[in-house]
Amino acid sequence: MASLIPKNKTLFIIIAVGLFLVEVEIFAIAVMKSGERSMLQVTDNGGTVVYEIRGKHISARERQEFENLFGPIQNYQVKLLRQEVPFPFR
Repeated sequence: MASLIPKNKTLFIIIAVGLFLVEVEIFAIAVMKSGERSMLQVTDNGGTVVYEIRGKHISARERQEFENLFGPIQNYQVKLLRQEVPFPFR
């Protein structure tokens, strides 16, 4: 086994760099998935969720889309929900 390393040094370096890049990618994905998530919920007077979007603010396009479907947004309650997703330690 020890005689294989000097003969195929380039191959082992490529494999090591490839494995390192895979580990970095796994770490980056875990960081992107963790943290604070915000969601806006628009509910009617009965408390039924009528519309839901990701983020902290409703954009002009989303507001227009909502008002075309359900009427003026002033007739509804808008709630901001926040969820903390921890980093996945294993």
